[in-house]
Order: sequence, then structure tokens, then C-alpha cells
Amino acid sequence: MPAPFTSGAGTVIAWDTGTWEMLDPEDSPAQARRGGHISFRLEGEKLRGGYTLQRTGGDDKPRWLRRRSSARPKRRARAAP
Repeated sequence: MPAPFTSGAGTVIAWDTGTWEMLDPEDSPAQARRGGHISFRLEGEKLRGGYTLQRTGGDDKPRWLRRRSSARPKRRARAAP
């Protein structure tokens, strides 16, 4: 049984580096979290593109569903050989 306040999934490792931004510049991350819908773009080494987190559970035990945006991420230019 997992210890209290843990998921039981084990150690979390940060395996990507890069930047992120909210897709709606009028929204702050805290406001979006309270509203139960967070849309953001990742520009990392491994993850790129738009994502949405949607709260699906109740207030006592919220669950979040992650969705990938249908829009394709921007391609990085390749260096000439």
C-alpha cells in the first residue's frame, strides 16, 4: 500500500528540459487550475506541442486527464551537413 500523500508509482525523474507557456495569455496557471482546465505549450528536447489538463474528478479527490492538441508542433530546423 502506498504511503500517505504519494501515488505509489515510485520516484519521479525530470527527464526533459525546455520551456512552457500558457496558451491563453490572459489565464494564470493558478486561475486555470482552479477552473479545472489548463492549456499550455511545451517546447522541450523531448516533448513539444500543445497540451490540455482537464479535471475529471470531484473536489475531494480530483483526477486530471491529459490530452495532446491536434495541432502539430513546430519543427526545428536541421543543420546542413
